[in-house]
Amino acid sequence: MQLRMVHQPKLVQRADRRWIVVCADCERDRESMPVGINSPIKSREVAELICHNHCERRPIPVRRQT
Repeated sequence: MQLRMVHQPKLVQRADRRWIVVCADCERDRESMPVGINSPIKSREVAELICHNHCERRPIPVRRQT
């Protein structure tokens, strides 16, 4: 099983005390920005969850031929 490249997001707090999950890998690929990345979030817990889920290793989907 082959794994996808893992992004390395960072959790940043803005001056207005909101949190942002910043991912340099997603910024380079502007065609597909995942939900929650580079968006202000009020709750640190939610931002941590988005950050954790974004960097999770997932198998590459395999298309089965019939």
